[in-house]
Amino acid sequence: DLVILVGLIKASHYNQQYGLVVAPEKNGRIPVQLMQIYGKTLAAKPANLRNASKINGSKEVGVEDALTKRMPKPLSRCLFVKSPQYVTSNLLILLPGLGDNAVAYAKLAKALNLPQTVCIALNPPIEIPLDMGYQWFESFEADMTLIKPKKGDHRRLDSLIKTRRMLQHALYVLSETFDVPVSRIFLLGFSQGAIASVDAGLHPPKGYGKIGGVIAISSSILEEQILHDSKDAKTEKTKEGQDTERVEAVSTPFYVTHGTEDDRVPVGTARAHVAYLRQLLARRNSMTDRKTSGKYPKSPHLERADEKEELCTYREYKKRHEMIKSREESRDLHKFFAKSARYNW
Repeated sequence: DLVILVGLIKASHYNQQYGLVVAPEKNGRIPVQLMQIYGKTLAAKPANLRNASKINGSKEVGVEDALTKRMPKPLSRCLFVKSPQYVTSNLLILLPGLGDNAVAYAKLAKALNLPQTVCIALNPPIEIPLDMGYQWFESFEADMTLIKPKKGDHRRLDSLIKTRRMLQHALYVLSETFDVPVSRIFLLGFSQGAIASVDAGLHPPKGYGKIGGVIAISSSILEEQILHDSKDAKTEKTKEGQDTERVEAVSTPFYVTHGTEDDRVPVGTARAHVAYLRQLLARRNSMTDRKTSGKYPKSPHLERADEKEELCTYREYKKRHEMIKSREESRDLHKFFAKSARYNW
């Protein structure tokens, strides 16, 4: 029999899940009022059934095409990996490292095979001169040597803030398009992409709540963010006019990994950056508690180590400056994601 796609239905009595409504054609009409979602047969309202002739004459628009038109143009070069179960309960956004592109990270997303999760691999927004790939923030001097971080030099930080704004808009678009709250959107970044991921996790879109989680591999914090940070001056501004620190609680879980044999970002530097990130998260949360309760909070320096561990999990593996390499690292990542993600079984 001829089977016709009627449309997509989302309702509370379907557990807020989208379901494909299909029915056999009979005299140009669709009489069937049943639908199936992963083995469960549910009754579909007659109002959701349409005339077959209208369905046949319609033009299907892919979600990828619709989404890329709404994304910030520099981030529109992205690749999509569908959920293995064709259910979108979570979104995972992958951010490549310096000089990389979305292709390899789309393959990584398929290999991860995360349940009920649509993956979107983004290309970094800034093109590197001499056709050397892409970057998340300005990284090179005029002579193509890497910019060395120093106090008073805001170039990389200003560039990162521009990228932050684009990622904030992208999160809004993804949330609206897939009808998934920002709290179910996760970021996974490598190296420079990890820095952009952590920064976006610290600055979620206003009015949309916290991000579901951030996975940062082989980096976490831009050195200038530490150099320009001041516990006494909370309103220090960069050229972009953005505060280097917003007094706002961040309950987003952070998961940072690093290689003990990393020759680009020494493991000692990685540990120092994670320590700073944990202090920053604790300080923001404590200052927000003071603002809302009117009571002076306990110093974050006096908090137990396990409390800071909950704010930011840190793991080390025997590897160099590279992406997920061992089964152990992959297994630990899956455990973090399973703990933070939400599923509709």
